[in-house]
Amino acid sequence: MTDIAEGKVILVGASSALLFPTIGKQKLREADVIICDKLIDPQILIEIDESKIIYAGKSPGASSAQKDINRMLVEFARSGKTVVRLKGGDPLIFARGGEELQILSSAGIDFEIIPGITSASIASAYSGIPLTHRDYASTLAFATGHKRLDENVNPIDFGALARLDTIVLYMSVAKLRDNIDALMEAGIKRNRPTAIIERAGTGLQRTITGTVGTIADIVEKLTPPIELPAIVIVGELVRLKDSLSWFESEPLFGQTIIITRPACRTKQLYNRLTELGAYVLSIPAIEYEELDDFDLFDKSLTGLADGKYDWLVLTSRKSVEVMFQRLQYLNIDIRKLNSVKIAVIGEATANALKLCFVHPEFIPKQFTIRSLADGLRKRNIYGKDILIFRADIAEDDFS
Repeated sequence: MTDIAEGKVILVGASSALLFPTIGKQKLREADVIICDKLIDPQILIEIDESKIIYAGKSPGASSAQKDINRMLVEFARSGKTVVRLKGGDPLIFARGGEELQILSSAGIDFEIIPGITSASIASAYSGIPLTHRDYASTLAFATGHKRLDENVNPIDFGALARLDTIVLYMSVAKLRDNIDALMEAGIKRNRPTAIIERAGTGLQRTITGTVGTIADIVEKLTPPIELPAIVIVGELVRLKDSLSWFESEPLFGQTIIITRPACRTKQLYNRLTELGAYVLSIPAIEYEELDDFDLFDKSLTGLADGKYDWLVLTSRKSVEVMFQRLQYLNIDIRKLNSVKIAVIGEATANALKLCFVHPEFIPKQFTIRSLADGLRKRNIYGKDILIFRADIAEDDFS
């Protein structure tokens, strides 16, 4: 009897990179294959090998058939692979997670679930519209506004929804007027406050408010039109938006900022800019590649340890990182560099050096190679031997 390697499927929920849990990041790193929804924050995957990612769509007009996704999950797991099924929001709330888990269970595939923050919670928190409140709303319902083709299967009970204090509709923008008309036919008042939160929790967030009777007309006249994802909230608590809205008042809200740093260096800046309300795109313009041959680099480090150089210039955090990696590889004691003076470009480079318990002698006020060269000239470097570690695309104005 031949043993068949059995893998595993991990259902992971994701809202934004800023709110993505540590365990989710760990599962992405461990995965052999990632089957990903279209509307995932791309920053979540910025450091993941693209060869592992399969985009499965799951947006109107641009989705893989569910049966094809189910087939991939089973086939990859049966081949012994660890598969992450990455879904927007919470995977078990209007995300077909339950359907996929049933397929896996029937096929005898092991699975695990990492919950996410559902879209309703993100929209509520970032728009300043609570979903419950002791004075206004003690009942709450989540419903899908996107009906199945076979509408006789589990039809939406609009009559039940109309009797509740707060109603949240997922995937309802494409059929907004139909859903609103159905609520009014079920008896909900036309003047009931209503909001639509588009791309909640991002710098592109837009909150449109009106009433049950006016919201469809307002949306149809919007320029530009609403983009997915979007959540509809119906209830008196929408009135609290003006006093509780905070995110749309952040200093960088509405600004789009592009980060061109290497992917491995963007996280801290991305998080801070996002916290301030910006919509951040990471488009790395620099890529780090390991040298094919470290012979010259290693000879330079050996010469540095032997006292052949008076000054060492480090131009980036990466140069610090690589230098210490090679010192360790060559088994060179850092104390052998105690006679060498070190100059760096930038506070980030200086801080990276200090983490290795080494303090630079010189940091130029302007973080350029020209400013560094001007500063070193004032330190009487005539006749001194200087070793510079820099990227091959760095400016070469050191003469």
